[in-house]
Amino acid sequence: MRRGQRTILNNVDLGLAPGEHCVMLGPNGAGKTTLLGIISGYLWPSSGCVSVLGEQYGQADLHQLRQRIGLVSQANLKEFGPRVSGREVVYTGAKGSLLLSEPPTASQCCRAEHLIEQFALYLGYILILWPAS
Repeated sequence: MRRGQRTILNNVDLGLAPGEHCVMLGPNGAGKTTLLGIISGYLWPSSGCVSVLGEQYGQADLHQLRQRIGLVSQANLKEFGPRVSGREVVYTGAKGSLLLSEPPTASQCCRAEHLIEQFALYLGYILILWPAS
């Protein structure tokens, strides 16, 4: 990923098996948010290819794929109103959207509650890859 003359990410190769977790650590400006933006399909890399959940970007329907990828980020706080709870923010990850246009399903609520408990509601960034139904 390049922005102007600056290379933000180069030669990134990340693979996770189902059930695996990873943590990205690094100083400000290291490219953590950029990488999450690429994985979630909201940023496009300058070169290379991206494959998430077996779908290659450029060939997959990103709108449908984003419904299986949830990114919950503090960077998006300004997009939420002052009355949106942290729980509701997590629920938006199930929809691949920043807005809850309809209530989450019981299955999505159950999954979100499990993740809230698993991560003890420390929501710096959580990238959720939803298995196909």
